[in-house]
Amino acid sequence: DFAKNEEVLNWLARERFGIQFVKPSEFAQIFEEENATFMGDDNSNFQDFYKTEKLEILGMFEELPEGFHKQEGLKYLVRRIDGQDHPVPAYKQAAAIAWTGLETIEFMSKAFVGGNLSDTRRLILHEKAHFLWEYIFDQTTQDDWSTLGGWFKDPTSGSGWSTTNTTEFVSAYAHLKNPNEDMAESIAFYITNPEALRSRSLRKFEFIRDRIMKGTRYISVIRPDLTFQVYNLFPDYNYPGKINIVIIFTRIFF
Repeated sequence: DFAKNEEVLNWLARERFGIQFVKPSEFAQIFEEENATFMGDDNSNFQDFYKTEKLEILGMFEELPEGFHKQEGLKYLVRRIDGQDHPVPAYKQAAAIAWTGLETIEFMSKAFVGGNLSDTRRLILHEKAHFLWEYIFDQTTQDDWSTLGGWFKDPTSGSGWSTTNTTEFVSAYAHLKNPNEDMAESIAFYITNPEALRSRSLRKFEFIRDRIMKGTRYISVIRPDLTFQVYNLFPDYNYPGKINIVIIFTRIFF
């Protein structure tokens, strides 16, 4: 019912996905830090999620295979107040952050405004995928993915990783840091825009299909009321060929 019943919505979040949308008033109960802070900020820096935001988050989690719905390591979702960037300079541009060690995804308002809906949905899946990498994927899966992407540990790089590949990345961000971010971006695209991933890296598309999703495929479907039929696709006439040269003849009369 468009999230009008908060009690039911919170029940779905808890029972189906094992998560909680944390209200600022609940910080003292959940985050056992001095003065009920999260990452050093008190609860005045946070607010409750809007109903539409909760629906988008639950809707995207639902798109994942059932085995990924509820997992160890992800319990809480928090949201900073409207218009506030993350105070740590390194995260100032971030729209959301997966704090895997704190069992929390932190969202900024820019995750839900200022862009388009498809970007928001990819972001939600991207952050969720970090917890899959941390708590579900075994070392063999991580190593095989790193090899596929040409990733190697590089102490001279800011992220500690570099790649020998310059192509086969679904986005610039997937190429920027490490195999974890590459996987998170690729999973998000696999679900929301599978053809983009397939066209840029068939090998990564097949890896996620076979090793991560166990064969689950996502296909874009257009609502019937937004479709139309085109008639006369093959008309019974041919256009003339290309004109290469024009020769002008003149006749002089006396």
